[in-house]
Formats: sequence, structure tokens, C-alpha cells
Amino acid sequence: MVDPNNLEVMLQAYIAAALWSTCAPEDLGIEMLDEMFEPEHFTEEAMRRCRLDCAAFLDYAMNGTDGCAGERSFKSLLEGCDFSQVGHDFWLTREGHGVGFWDRPEIYGDDEAEALTKLCKAFGEVYLEAYIDEGTGEPRIDINPWFIPVREEAADKVPQYDGDEPCRFTASRLEHMTPY
Repeated sequence: MVDPNNLEVMLQAYIAAALWSTCAPEDLGIEMLDEMFEPEHFTEEAMRRCRLDCAAFLDYAMNGTDGCAGERSFKSLLEGCDFSQVGHDFWLTREGHGVGFWDRPEIYGDDEAEALTKLCKAFGEVYLEAYIDEGTGEPRIDINPWFIPVREEAADKVPQYDGDEPCRFTASRLEHMTPY
């Protein structure tokens, strides 16, 4: 079971990292999303997807990862971590920003950082879609519903969701390229 307090800390940091590390569309006249957007600008569905991904990552990392990073748990390691750092590292690693778990062996340890990186990569990248809602004039962020895995070796370990519950890794989403 994922501790709701740790999940909330992780989620807020994950979203903050998403905002400051994501380039904005040219038509918005800003460079990075955090220049105009705040966490409350995420649509309800986008926030739900972020929460599910963070919860699934923590669940796999704390309770065994079903083969992606080996049948191992990082529970004792993560229980001593700053979950805001975990949130930042999950976003930055899965998006391929050149920093993240693998870049922080002093926090996670060499082998653990590498295994957590593999777990992140199995989640693949997500793409934020920032826009101004034509009806309300409010800034909004949605998540592109198509999942595109980062690396071929992670293809058979794609997380799949059934409603609000994360399921074990399966290749079916990749094979059929179905939306979240």
C-alpha cells in the first residue's frame, strides 16, 4: 500500500518538474510551461493520470517490479528518501531529460539508481499539451493520451490501467497503441 502522504509529496514534485522542464507551444509566447501554468491548470483527467503513474511507480518500486528492474523491492531505500526528490526524478528520468535516478547514486546507490531508471523507462514518456481553453480563456494542461515507450527493451513491460487501479505490466497497450 502506498502511503497517501508520500504519494501527495511525490505528485506535487512530479508536476512541478513537469512544468519547469517542458517547453511551451510557440503560440503561447512563453518558453517553459511554468512561466504561465500552475498545477491547478492540469485538467482533472491529466491530474488523475499523473496520480496513477506516481502511485503505480511507488507500488512497483516498494513491492517488487514484476521483472522490469528485477523481482526486487526498494521499500527500505525509498522509505528513507525525500519523496519530492523521487517525484522530480521520476518525471525527469521517464522523460529522458538527462538527469534523474541514474544521476543520483549518492542518494539511491549505484545498482538501485540503475534499476529505478529501468523501471521509469518502462513507463515511457508522456506529452503535456498546454493551451488556452477557448470557452473560458483559462490556461489548461492535458496529457496526450497516446503512450509511446522510450526504449524497445521496455516494450513488454508497459504499465496498463483498468479504471483507477494500476495493473501489472503488459504489452497489450503497446501492441494496439490504445490510449490510456
